[in-house]
Amino acid sequence: MAKPPSHSRSDESEAGGSFRGFVPGGLAALVLGLFLTGALTAFVHSSVLSAQAQSFDDDEFLTGNVLVQNPSWDSVARFATEVLEPSTVSGYYAPLTMISLMLDYALGGRPDDLTQFHRSNLGLHVLNTMALAVLLYVLSGLLIPAMLIGLLFGLHPLSVEPIAWIAERKTLLATFFGLVGLLAYLRFAMGTLPRWRWVALMACFFACLSKPTAVVLPVLMLTFDGWPLRRLGRNALVEKIPFFLMSASFAVVTLVSHQRTVGIEVAGEGIFASLLTACHLVVFYLTKVVWPVDLTSVYLLPDPLSLGNPTVAKGLATFLALVVATLWLAVRGMRAPLAGGLFFVLALAPTLGGLRYSWVTASDKYVYLPGIGLAMVAVWVAARAWDSPGRGGAVARASLVAVVTVLAVTEALATRDQITHWRDTETLYEHMLVHTPDFPLLHLNLGEMFWRSGRVEEAKRHYGRALESDPNYAKAHNNLGVLLWSTRQPRKAIEHLSRAVEIEPELAEPHRNLGIAFNGIGRFERAIRELERALAIDAKDGQTHCAYALSLGQLGRFAEARKHFEESRRLVSGCTLPPGSLG
Repeated sequence: MAKPPSHSRSDESEAGGSFRGFVPGGLAALVLGLFLTGALTAFVHSSVLSAQAQSFDDDEFLTGNVLVQNPSWDSVARFATEVLEPSTVSGYYAPLTMISLMLDYALGGRPDDLTQFHRSNLGLHVLNTMALAVLLYVLSGLLIPAMLIGLLFGLHPLSVEPIAWIAERKTLLATFFGLVGLLAYLRFAMGTLPRWRWVALMACFFACLSKPTAVVLPVLMLTFDGWPLRRLGRNALVEKIPFFLMSASFAVVTLVSHQRTVGIEVAGEGIFASLLTACHLVVFYLTKVVWPVDLTSVYLLPDPLSLGNPTVAKGLATFLALVVATLWLAVRGMRAPLAGGLFFVLALAPTLGGLRYSWVTASDKYVYLPGIGLAMVAVWVAARAWDSPGRGGAVARASLVAVVTVLAVTEALATRDQITHWRDTETLYEHMLVHTPDFPLLHLNLGEMFWRSGRVEEAKRHYGRALESDPNYAKAHNNLGVLLWSTRQPRKAIEHLSRAVEIEPELAEPHRNLGIAFNGIGRFERAIRELERALAIDAKDGQTHCAYALSLGQLGRFAEARKHFEESRRLVSGCTLPPGSLG
């Protein structure tokens, strides 16, 4: 590797040593350190291979995705070309993620056996851990501190969620390409070879093809320009113009795609409330990193979200104190905490609530990529301890190793325990309900799981709990209506289905189910009205065409009925109609 640019004495004292990049003579030690770091990370997480829980969005990414479950070049083409309106994953243009899941399916992964998917996820996490260790080595020039901090990242309990959650392949894959891009950028900035800039651009491109939130990568590179490169200026901005253009393009694609499929909401509580939310979430995540207990996939914001709430007030005060502390250190020549803190906040920015493209307010997975910024600060602290001169230096190095060892063992035990919550879907959701017992979507998903497994009464109970928490939850009314219809309670079923279409008239499924229910009691004209509304919203639903054909046939409109019956058979196999219904 080319020799890094020279630095002032203040730079050297800040880092504990100088910013040295790779030490050529340490290649064998680097390889050994990476092997040990990766092996320990894999061992601690190995029990995730037997996890079988499915979580939010796994239906779109796997269990209900016909393209993933039909590996072919046609599926690859669909993933790559459905840019502004993906047909199988609402709002997400993430073709590399979907292709990787499809390849896992081709290798034997199945919805009822997730081992292959977890094997790939764990492999990506191990690669990310080792890549981060290399990045920290480049930043600090010190091998052992870099490996120690990399290991803490790899073993942290917050890493369980991205590995165990199938849909979070996108987080792992985007982070991998992001780390490659950051390393390539450092190689370019430290040397004189322009080609590394284009390697960095290509890696960032692949990261954005894996997960849209990777659009922040060019801004994250600027934090390296501030520390340790100390080259932040006009040239650093100009050279990133291709990066910014690429990120802007992906941002537009993401916004349009989300708007067309699931919609995007701008936070409507006002600027002050949005700032309070952002400050609270930053401190909340920092707390989870430092004290990773009560981890779950769903966290709710404090209620009320105002300074009158002690939790919110403490969060704001802590955030401001951290800002003052990092600025104070930066003024005194110690820029690493500011650079790492900015990296953390900027990487979190897409998930801090300004644009609501998801119902999830906070989740463990959001900390995965931003954690690199905290690792930057940690390796700076570790490097200062490691480079301490004289007899005190030996004590500092021994203390550092001891502290990291204790932390690593503690993390490993917590991580193994956290993986147990992902044993199966019921265990996972029951764990989430412990922390958010009144969150209606959790009850809805548990109800669906029990319904699919034939546990009707338990499904009915959870649908009821969802409606107790939110009486205007259209999907819960719809699902409960279908359950009641199947258990021969048509009057109550129609009541709930009618309530669902009243609450959210733009949802196609409740209109379809209500139409099917009206067919079942012989009210064919009313059924036709509901089914026509469903087709106006979603003309590609084969079940709706099938039910519509039945209604038309019963009213003697045989030519129209045949047309919709054939369309139903084209869209979905298994549409059958009673004898004589087509004339």
